[in-house]
Amino acid sequence: MPEMDLRDFPKAPVICTPGDESAGLELVDVYLWIMKRVIEDKSIAPELEQLCEDQTNKGELSISDVSLNTIDKRWSEFFEQNIPDISSFTAEELERKEAFYEQDEARRKSHLEK
Repeated sequence: MPEMDLRDFPKAPVICTPGDESAGLELVDVYLWIMKRVIEDKSIAPELEQLCEDQTNKGELSISDVSLNTIDKRWSEFFEQNIPDISSFTAEELERKEAFYEQDEARRKSHLEK
């Protein structure tokens, strides 16, 4: 195995255990295999269906991938629902917004000069 730099980790020893020597790793392996079959819409034993139904949002499988498109979709919906349209701002609010922007921009540029 490659060596790791563990300087910032707690001083607990790292113990690598083969999967066939750890009941916990075996259980995780079986669980991942079952969930993979569910995601791929393959059959599983009837006894496991209840477990999987409980784990997949009451029967509907919910998978959230980490991609730029998914992040954009999730945050776009959030901003559309939670950020007011700028056309509804009063003149005073627009002035405060501009002053805040200028102050923040000055702060940002001061860090670039260091």
